[in-house]
Amino acid sequence: MAQQPPPSRFLGVTDLSSLAVTEDTVLVTLQERYISHKPYTSLSPAALVFLSPYSHLPIDDEESLLHYVEEYYQCNNEEGGSRNEQGWWKKKMEQPHVFQLALSAYYNMRRTGQDQVIIASGPTGSGKSELKRLAIEAITQVSLANPGKKGSKIGLQVSSAEFILKCFGNAHTLSNDEASRFGTYTELQFNERGRLEGLKTIVYYFERSRVSQAPINGERNFHAFYYLVSGAPEEERNFLKLGDVSDYRYLNCRVRRVGVDDRHRYSQLRQAFKLMGISSRLIAQIFQLLASILHIGNLRFSPSDGIQEGASVINVETLDIVAEFLGVHSESLAEIFSLKTVLVRKEVCTTFLGPEQAEQVRDELARTLYSLLFSWINEHINTKLCKDSFGSFIALVDLPGIQRNSGSMGSFNSVDQFCLNFAAEKMHNWVLHRVHETTRQEAETERLLISRVPYFDNSECLGMLSNPRGGLISVIDDLSQKKRSESNLLESLGKRFHNHPSMSISPQGNRSSASFTINHYDGPVTYSTSNFLERNANETSTDIIQLLRGDTTSRSQVSTTEGHGSSNPFIKGLFGMKNIAMQTHPRSDSTIVAAQQSVRPVRAPSTRRKKMMSLVPVSEEGGEETSDFQVGGGNDESYSSKELHCIAGQHWAAVDSLLKSFDQTQTWYIFALRPNDSQLPSQFDLRSMKQQVRSFGLVEMAQQLQTSWEVRLSHKEACERYNEELLYRGIPEGTGDVERLRDLKRLMSLNDADMGIGLQRVFLSHDLFRFLEDRLRAKEPGEQHAYEDLGHRKLQTDPFSPHRYQPTSFDSQDHVYKDPSIRPVDSSANLPLMEHAQPIVNSSLEIEDRESSAAPYVSYGGRSITDIEGYASSRDLLASSIHKSEKDPLDTEPQAGETTEVYRESIARRRWVWLCSILTWWIPGFLLSKIAGMKRQDIRQAWREKLAINMIIWFICGCAIFVIAILGPVICPTQHVYSTNELASHSYTLDPNNAFVAIRGEVFDLSQFAPTHLTAVSVVPTKSIMQYGGLDASELLPVQVSALCGGVSGSISQYVTLDSTNTTDVYSQYHDFRAFTNDSRPDWYAEMMIMMRHRFRVGFMGYTKKDLKKMAAQGKAVAIYDNLVYDMSNYIRQNGGGLKAPDGVNLTAQDQADRQFMSDQVVSLFKYNSGKDITTLLDNLGSTIGTDVVDRQKTCLRNLFILGKLDTRDSAQCQFSTYILLALSCVMVAVIGFKFLSALHFGSVRAPESHDKFVICQVPCYTEGEESLRRTIDSLCKLRYDDKRKLILVICDGNIKGFGNDKPTPAIVLDILGVDVNSDPEPLSFQSLGEGAKQHNMGKVYAGLYECAGHVVPYLVVAKVGKPNERQKPGNRGKRDSQMLVMHFLNKVHFSAPMNPLELEMYHQIKNVIGVNPSFYEYLFMVDADTTVDEMSLNRLVSAMRHDKKIIGVCGETSIANAKQSIVTMSQVYEYFISHHLSKAFESLFGSITCLPGCFSMYRLRSPDTNKPLFISHGIIQDYSENRVDTLHLKNLLHLGEDRYLTTLVLKHFQDYKTKFVRHAYAKTVAPDSIKVLLSQRRRWINSTVHNLAELVFLDQLCGFCCFSMRFVVFIDLLSTIIAPVTVAYIVYLIYLIVHDGSSIPTLSIIMLAAIYGLQAMIFIFRMRWDMIAWMIFYICAIPVFSFLLPLYSFWKMDDFSWGSTRLVVGDKGKKIVIHDEGKFDPSSIPLRSWEEYENELWDQESVHSGSYMPPKAEYSYDYPRTRSTYSHGGYAYGQPIHPMQTRSTSPVSSRYQMSQFRQSPYQSPYQGPYGGSTADFRSSRMDMAHRPSLDDTSSFHQPYQPAPRPQSSYAFNLPDPSSDSFTAPAVDYLGAQAITDSQLERSIRKICANAELDKLTKKGVRKELEREYGVELTERREAINRLVEKVLTE
Repeated sequence: MAQQPPPSRFLGVTDLSSLAVTEDTVLVTLQERYISHKPYTSLSPAALVFLSPYSHLPIDDEESLLHYVEEYYQCNNEEGGSRNEQGWWKKKMEQPHVFQLALSAYYNMRRTGQDQVIIASGPTGSGKSELKRLAIEAITQVSLANPGKKGSKIGLQVSSAEFILKCFGNAHTLSNDEASRFGTYTELQFNERGRLEGLKTIVYYFERSRVSQAPINGERNFHAFYYLVSGAPEEERNFLKLGDVSDYRYLNCRVRRVGVDDRHRYSQLRQAFKLMGISSRLIAQIFQLLASILHIGNLRFSPSDGIQEGASVINVETLDIVAEFLGVHSESLAEIFSLKTVLVRKEVCTTFLGPEQAEQVRDELARTLYSLLFSWINEHINTKLCKDSFGSFIALVDLPGIQRNSGSMGSFNSVDQFCLNFAAEKMHNWVLHRVHETTRQEAETERLLISRVPYFDNSECLGMLSNPRGGLISVIDDLSQKKRSESNLLESLGKRFHNHPSMSISPQGNRSSASFTINHYDGPVTYSTSNFLERNANETSTDIIQLLRGDTTSRSQVSTTEGHGSSNPFIKGLFGMKNIAMQTHPRSDSTIVAAQQSVRPVRAPSTRRKKMMSLVPVSEEGGEETSDFQVGGGNDESYSSKELHCIAGQHWAAVDSLLKSFDQTQTWYIFALRPNDSQLPSQFDLRSMKQQVRSFGLVEMAQQLQTSWEVRLSHKEACERYNEELLYRGIPEGTGDVERLRDLKRLMSLNDADMGIGLQRVFLSHDLFRFLEDRLRAKEPGEQHAYEDLGHRKLQTDPFSPHRYQPTSFDSQDHVYKDPSIRPVDSSANLPLMEHAQPIVNSSLEIEDRESSAAPYVSYGGRSITDIEGYASSRDLLASSIHKSEKDPLDTEPQAGETTEVYRESIARRRWVWLCSILTWWIPGFLLSKIAGMKRQDIRQAWREKLAINMIIWFICGCAIFVIAILGPVICPTQHVYSTNELASHSYTLDPNNAFVAIRGEVFDLSQFAPTHLTAVSVVPTKSIMQYGGLDASELLPVQVSALCGGVSGSISQYVTLDSTNTTDVYSQYHDFRAFTNDSRPDWYAEMMIMMRHRFRVGFMGYTKKDLKKMAAQGKAVAIYDNLVYDMSNYIRQNGGGLKAPDGVNLTAQDQADRQFMSDQVVSLFKYNSGKDITTLLDNLGSTIGTDVVDRQKTCLRNLFILGKLDTRDSAQCQFSTYILLALSCVMVAVIGFKFLSALHFGSVRAPESHDKFVICQVPCYTEGEESLRRTIDSLCKLRYDDKRKLILVICDGNIKGFGNDKPTPAIVLDILGVDVNSDPEPLSFQSLGEGAKQHNMGKVYAGLYECAGHVVPYLVVAKVGKPNERQKPGNRGKRDSQMLVMHFLNKVHFSAPMNPLELEMYHQIKNVIGVNPSFYEYLFMVDADTTVDEMSLNRLVSAMRHDKKIIGVCGETSIANAKQSIVTMSQVYEYFISHHLSKAFESLFGSITCLPGCFSMYRLRSPDTNKPLFISHGIIQDYSENRVDTLHLKNLLHLGEDRYLTTLVLKHFQDYKTKFVRHAYAKTVAPDSIKVLLSQRRRWINSTVHNLAELVFLDQLCGFCCFSMRFVVFIDLLSTIIAPVTVAYIVYLIYLIVHDGSSIPTLSIIMLAAIYGLQAMIFIFRMRWDMIAWMIFYICAIPVFSFLLPLYSFWKMDDFSWGSTRLVVGDKGKKIVIHDEGKFDPSSIPLRSWEEYENELWDQESVHSGSYMPPKAEYSYDYPRTRSTYSHGGYAYGQPIHPMQTRSTSPVSSRYQMSQFRQSPYQSPYQGPYGGSTADFRSSRMDMAHRPSLDDTSSFHQPYQPAPRPQSSYAFNLPDPSSDSFTAPAVDYLGAQAITDSQLERSIRKICANAELDKLTKKGVRKELEREYGVELTERREAINRLVEKVLTE
C-alpha cells in the first residue's frame, strides 16, 4: 500500500492572521489551499483573500450556499468546546467563503443597524465581479420577503439589474472573459426589519471608448452587441438590418468565447428586461439603438469633390438605415460627418471635415449613443428599484484594478487607463489607511494598546496625483481646458515632477512614443500622451447633440428640423438627461456651443445625517459638506451649470466623494488575486503571486488584523444589551459598567483581540459579537421559525449565473423562508444597537436622494424618461417597418417643426411636368421610392425631369447620329457593286491581297478562292489563277444550258449551247463539262456557283443608267429587270443558242427547235426596250404567255444572260445624303470662320486714359486660403486706377473654415487687411436668400484703408455670420446671395428706399468713414477670390464702358494661373484661350456675350445720361433673387450657373444694351488640378450652359447682325454642347474606318477638322502665342474627356443636388404645398429705415444744441454699450486727417458722433441680443462729391494720415433674444403713438392675451394695458389695436 504524503501544516489554516505571518507562510498557505480547490482564505473575520480558480467550483453552487445560510441562522453556540479552554465560545464555522463574509456583513447590519460596505480589490481578471454576484446572491437568500408578499420578487429584479449592466458594461479582454469596463457601487437597501426592498447602482467611469475601437486580436466589444447579432429572431433581424458578427467593424474579432452561448444570453437579456418591468416598447428601442450603433460603425467616407465641401458618405444605404433608426433626416445626419461647428470668439463657425475627421465624428456618435444608453439603463434601474426611504444598506464596491495595456497589439494606456488606475490607487490608499491607521487611531483615543505594523504607504504617489495645487490631475485638466498640445504636457510634467519618485517622463523626440510613467502600488504604468489632453477634455460634439436633442426653446418662427431634434422620443430623451453639461451662445440660450457628457455619476452613495441619524441618498454633485449635519450632500443644480470639467478631475471628485461616504460604515474587504497570468486553472505562479501579495500589503494587513474589532458600543449600551448574559455569568448590576464588562472578559477568558475596553467604548470582535447576539437571537421567535423552516425551502438562485445555462422559470420561484415575525418591542435586545440606530420619524425614514421623492427620474425639460414608453410597441414597431405603406408620410405630411406654404405653378411649368410624365410614364413611382430610395416626391420629380431631359438629349444625339450615319444608307442604301474600272483596280498586280474576278455579272474574291482551287487542282499554280484578277472570267466557265434553263416548254435539248462560237479562253477546256464532252457533268457549273456565291462573292458588276444608254446606242440588247442588268445581244444576233453533239450523235429537228429556248415575246422586249427598265413589261407577260413560262424565262435570264446590277450610287437621292452632311459641316465651319474673323485684331495695345469713375471691386469669398485671398486683394489694390475712386468690397459668405485653413474665412480677410484682432462689431440683420426663416441673416461690417505697394485703397468687409442659432455653415447662403446683398444695397441707394440695419451700416461706413457717397459709384467690378487682375485691366474695362454708353457689361480674358501644376490644368489652358478669343470675341461682335464670368467682369450700375438703373434695376434684382429654387431647371440656373444666368437676365431685361469682350484686359484664375474637382466644376458648367442657352433661345430680339441672327448662333452652341459626345464618337468612328477597315480616307471630313483647328491655330499664331501649340496638343488629347465623358457624366448628374428639407407635395384638391423646416419668415422682423430719414433726424438733433451733437432718442439708440466699427489706420474721413474741433461739414452725419444716452429701439427682431455698432466719434471735412466735379485736386489724401479715435457705427440694434420668455416693450420716442409699429403692438397683445382671463378681457382693457406699457396715448391707434386683438383671438 502506497504511503500517503504527510498533510501540510498549512492546509488546515483558514485565517492568515492566526499564523506567524511572513511572506513565505502567506504564499505557502495560499498555494496549498488553492491547489486543494480552496480559493478562499480568511485574513480576518472582516477580510477575505480569494484566488480565482478560473473554473467553476462546487463550493460556489447552491448546495454550498445552503450550508452558509444554515450557519447564519444557527443560534446554538453552546456546542463544541469546553468552557474552561480559551475560545470555547467560538462557533465552529464553515470554511472561509464570500458567502460567509456577505452574510456576516448582513448579520452585522441586522444586529447593529449600521451600514455596511464590502470593498473588492484586485487586479483585472481576478474575479471581483463574480464575487460581488455571489455576495449579492447570499444576502438575498436571507433578506427576501415571503413568497407572494410585497417585495418577494426584489431578488430576481436585483439579479436582473446586475445581469443587464453586465451585458452592457462587460467585455471579453485578453486578461478576463468577463472584464467589467466600469466601476460600480451597488447599494442593497433594507427596511428596518432587514428585508431587501431596494437597489441603487452607481457607475464610476464607464469605458466608452471601447465602443468605437475595432477589437484587437483576443478581445471583443461589449457583450450586448454580440448577444443581439447572434440571438435576435429572424423578424427582428430583418427589421434591424442585422447581418453576421463579421459584417460589423465594431465587432469584427477573431476570438471565440468558450462555454458562452450568445444566443442564449440574448434570451436571458430580454427576460431580465421584462423582470425589471421594462416594457416591450423600450426593449425594442434599446435593441434598435444597438443596431444603429453597429450600422454607424460601418459608415465609410470619401473625400469631397472639391475643397469647399466636407467628406461624403459612401454607403448611403447604411446612412439611411441609421437616420431612420435615430429619427432624423439622412441629409441632416450626413452633415455632421462633413461639417463641424465650433465657437470662434462669439460667432459660430463651420469647418469642413475630411474622411479621417468624419470617421472620428462617426466613432464619437457611436460612443455617445452607447454611453448615454448605458447611463439611461442604469438610471432606469435605479428609478425602478431605488427607494426614497429605507432603514440601512449594504454597499458592494467593485472598481477596476490597475489597467496595463502592453501596446503590443496596437493598444496603449491613455486617459481611460489613467482614470481607472488613479481610482484604484486612491481606493488602495483608503483601504491601507482604514486597516492600519483608523483602528490604531481609535485605540489611541480609547487608550488601548495596538502595535504599529510598518507598511508601504502609497500616499506619496497619491499626493503627486491629487494635489489641488500642482498635482498631476490638476495639471492635466488645466492644460486640457486650455487646449494645449502634448508637448506642452510633457514640458509641464517635466518641470513639476522631474525629481518625483513616482513619476518618470520619456524623451520628446518622437511624438508617437512620447509618454510618462507613474509608479502605482501595483507597479509602473506607462501612459502615451497621444491625444491625451483631447480625450481628457471630453468634449461632445455639439452638432450631435443639436441634431438628436434639438432645441427645446426654439420658437415657431425659427423652428427647424435640426432644432426639433430626433423624432424618436427615446433617442431625444437620452440627450435630455442631466449628465450632459452644455454651454450656450452668449447671445442665444437656445444655441449650444459646447457640450460634455459628464463622467461623474448622477447619483451618490447614501449617507447618514448626523442631525437625524437617518440614511440620506444624496447627489454626487456638490460633493462638499453643506453643513455639519450632512456628509456628501448636494443638489443637482450644478448639472444645469454651463461649466465644463475634464474627465480626470470629475472622476477624482467622484471617487473622493465615494470614499468619504464610507466614513460612517462598517467595512469588509475582499482581496481578489490572480494565481497566474494565463488564466489556467490549478496553476499557481509563485512570482506573480508574490508580487500581488506585496503590492496589496497582505502580510502587513494580516499582522495588523490580528487585532480586529468589528463592533463598537458604549459601555452603557453594552451592559444594557447583554444584561441577561452578565447576570447569567453572575455579574450583578450594582457595580459600574466598566467593571461589569471587565468581569465578563475575565470570566469568559477573553483576550484583548476579542474585547477591548476603552475609555468610552467597548470593542468586540466579530466572533464574540456573534456569540453574544446568538444568545439573544435564540430567544427571538422569528429567528427560530426561520431556522426551523430552512430545511423545507429551496433557495432562490440567481437565474443569470454564468454557470447556469438551463432556462429558468421566473414565474414560479420558491423562496427560502417566510418572513419571520418580529419580537415584541418591549425587549431592547431585538432592536438595533443605539449607537448605530436611526430614529423613526412619522413611521418613515427621512431619505434624501438625488431625485425628488415623489417624481421619477426627470429628463431635460422636466419630462420623465419613463414616459418614453408611451409609443408604439416593439411588435408594432417591427410591423410598421415590415408592412409599411407605400406612401411615405414624410413625403406628404408636415413633420414637427416644419412649415407649409401654398405654391402656385406657372402654365409653362405645368406643361413641362406633363411632358415629363409622358416621357417617363413607364417608370412607376414605387420603383423610385423603394428601389432607388427616393422617398420624397420632389426628388422623384427631379429625377423624372432629369430623365426626360436626358431622353431629349439622347433623341437629339440620335438625330445627329441618324443624319451622320443612318440617313445616307436609308436614302441611298449601300450597294456592293463594282464598275469595270473598280474591278480592274482589284487586279493581282495592283492589289494582290484583294484580287477580284467577275463571272457572269457576279464578283468573287479571287484571293480567297485561289488557295481552294490549289487544293482541288494542285497542278495549276496559284499565280496562273491570280492572273484573272480584275477581269471577267465568264468564258472560262462554259455552262450546260439545259441544266440552267427550262426554255419555253420546260425542257430543252442537252446539246444546246449558249453561243454558236467556241470560247476564246484556252483554259476553258478544263472547266467544260457539257453534254458533248467525254466528261459530261450537267450540274457542275450550278454546284460550283452555289459554293462560290456562299463563300467568295463580294458583289456584282455595276452599270449605271448612263452605261446602259451607251450600250443601247451601240446596238446591244440590254435591259433592266428588278435592278439586275441583262444582255441578250449574242442570243438575238445568233437567233438563238448553238448546237453541239458528241461524235456519232445525230441532231434531231427537236434539237434544232430548242435553239430558240427564249420566248419571242421576251426577246422582243429586249429588242425594243434596250437600255430601259422592263420590270413591269416582263411581269405583265404572264397574262399573255402564262406565268409558268414567264417564271422559266426569268430563271434563264438570271442564269445565262445576267450582266450585273444597276449602279445607283450617282443618283439624286445618294447625292443628297452626301451633300446634306457637307452643308451642315460647312455651316459649322462657317461659324468657326466667323469666330475666327471676329477674333482677328491687328495693331498695338494702347494705354488707356485715366478715368475718374467710382468703381466697387466686389470680391465674394467662401473657403479660400490666405495666400489666394491676399493675391486677389493685393492685385486689386495695385490696379493702375485712382485709389480714391475704387472701393474693395469683400463679402465673406459664411463663417466657415476651409480645408488647410487655421482660421475662418472672415478672420483671414481681416488679418490680411490689418484689422485689430480685438475689434468685434455686433452682427446686424439683413434679408438673405433662403427658405423660410433662413431669409433672416446677420452680418458684420468692417471698414478702413488697406495699404499695399504704395497704394492706399478703402475697403469694406461684410462678414455674413448668420443668426446665433445657425449651426451648419452659419451665414452661408451662396455666391448669388453675396451678389444680391450688394445689388440690393445699391438699388436702395439709387432709389433712396428704406434699408435694413446691415445696409444702413454699409451706407454709414462708406459715406462717413470712407468719405464717399454710395450713390457716386457707377460700376461694379466682380472678381473671384482666387483671381488676380492685371494692373491695367480695370482701366481698360472702364474705357470700354466710357467709349460706348450702350455697353452694360464687359469681361476680359481669363487665363489659368496654375497652368503647369498637373496634367489636368495643362489640358485646360488652350480651352480657356480659345473660349475667349473665339467664342467671346465672336459673341462680342454681336454685342451679346452669353456668359460674363463672375471671376472677371464688370457691370454698369446706371445709364450715364438718364441715370436709369441698369444692373441694379428692379427687374434684374427680382428675377435674380428668386428665393424658391425647388425645380431642376432653377437649381441648374441659380445654384450651378449663377454668373451665366445673371448675364442671361441682363440680356433679357436690356436687349438694347451690349455685353462686350475686352481682349486686352487680363486676369488669372486658379483652375481645378484634379480629375475629381474638374468633374464637379464641369458638371456645373455644362448643365448650367444647357439650361441658360435654353433660356436665351426664347429671348426676343437677341442681337442680330444683318440677316445672321445671334439666336441662331446660340442655338448652334446649345446644339453643339448637346451633341458633343456624338461628335467625338463620329471622329473616333472615322479613325476606326481608316485604320481597321481600310476604308478610303474621308478627305472632306479631314479638311474640315483641319480648317477648324487651323483657324484656331491662326489666332495664337497672329498673337505670337507659340506656347499655345503645346497646349493645343494637350487639349486635343483631352477631347475624349472634355467632349465625351464630361458631357455624359454631367447630363446624368443633372439632379445631383443637396435638396435640403424643402419638398413639394400635392395637398387637398390638387393644391401644391411646399413643406420645409426653416420656419416662416416675417419681413417685419428686420427693421427698415431710409438713410434720408435718419440723416434728417440727425440734423434735427444737432440743431438743438448749437453745434453739439445729440443722438436720436429711440430709433437707433440702445441699452448696450456699442462696439466700434472696425477699420485699419485709425478713425478719419477718407482723404483728410481728422480735426476733432473742425466745423461741421455739409452732411450732418459727418460731424462728431458721440454716445450719450441709450434707449431701446422700436424696431424689434425675434433674434439675438445687442446688434450693431455705435455712433462714430469724429469730425472731418469729407470729399463732398455732390459739390465737386472732380477730385483730382484733392491732394490731402496723399498727406500722412494721423491716428485718431475710431469712428463708431451710427446704426445699432438691441434686439430681444428669441429664446427669452419675456419681451421688453420698447421705449417710444417723440413721434408718439405713430412710432409704434403694428408688429410691436401684435406681440404685446399676444403677451397680454396669454396672461389674461379671456372671459374678462375687453378691447378697451387691452388698449389701457398697451398705454401703460408704452407710456403714450393710443386712442388714435384704436382701430389698429381692435383689428389686431380680433386677429389674435381668432387664431
